[in-house]
Amino acid sequence: MSGQARRKGILRLGWERLSTWAEAHRHALHQSLRSLRARPLSSLATALVLGLVLALPALARGVMEGLAALESRLEAEAEWILFPESKAMPDLRALADALARDPRIASLRIRDAEENLATLLAQPGFGDLVDLLGENPLPPILILHPSASLAPEAREALLRELRERPGIALALPSEDWRGELRRWLDRGRAVLMPIGLLLALATLAVLFNTLRLDLLERAEEIEVVRLLGASDGFVQRPFLYVGLWLGSAAGAVAALLSRGVLLLLEGSLAAYALDGELGAMLLAPSLRGSMAVVAFGAALGLSGAWLAVRVHLARLP
Repeated sequence: MSGQARRKGILRLGWERLSTWAEAHRHALHQSLRSLRARPLSSLATALVLGLVLALPALARGVMEGLAALESRLEAEAEWILFPESKAMPDLRALADALARDPRIASLRIRDAEENLATLLAQPGFGDLVDLLGENPLPPILILHPSASLAPEAREALLRELRERPGIALALPSEDWRGELRRWLDRGRAVLMPIGLLLALATLAVLFNTLRLDLLERAEEIEVVRLLGASDGFVQRPFLYVGLWLGSAAGAVAALLSRGVLLLLEGSLAAYALDGELGAMLLAPSLRGSMAVVAFGAALGLSGAWLAVRVHLARLP
């Protein structure tokens, strides 16, 4: 046999195997859809229940993403407040010019007493304070942002230098409350992770039980098909597709629910945010995040279906 004929034979054999594989999956796909259409209300109820269970891990994931973004923002945007000894603006500008030449300082700006008073009066509960004040008691300040590339030791050294520098009465870093907030974020992350894992396991258990009942209803059909020579792969394919559809539908429900809840949280937190940009801390998940939730649900559906089928087939003679 020539080499060309041998190659044609190999290609023909590969094409036949591919066609057989595609036909087997097409048959399993149609059979799974017929199984779902035969019980539409039961299938819809299962998908909704699984979606509600999966929505909690999806919501926890969205919150954790928001907290991670907030933590990165806090790390990159440290802000120090410097109180000068002199309130005269020429002295304040000279001090600012000298500090601006330090490469460890990313940015520096002067906030005068009038701006400080306006910021204070804009806070809730302080609007009537202007009637009690005969004059502005607030001093001008310097708002300093250290370089984000500074190591913690270098940042502490810079803060010590500023506190000992002539012309600066007081230097207040924002790392104290930011560090406390970061510790609370770590605690929240440590709690959300195991809760999400437990809910994912609960989803897997519900899928396993649902498909196990379906397998028991079709036990006689499965035994007959196996007696006719069907392989375990042929038997389990339709159930794998059923698990895939149920898991994907549950993931879509979870993505929609979590997106809606996070949008509501975003609007509620905006009123209590430290500034306008932090109000969007809990952004609703992006399209990629929603697709990840759907893919996670599909993976759980496949896993639950595969486990249910393997357990059932292992018990058959």
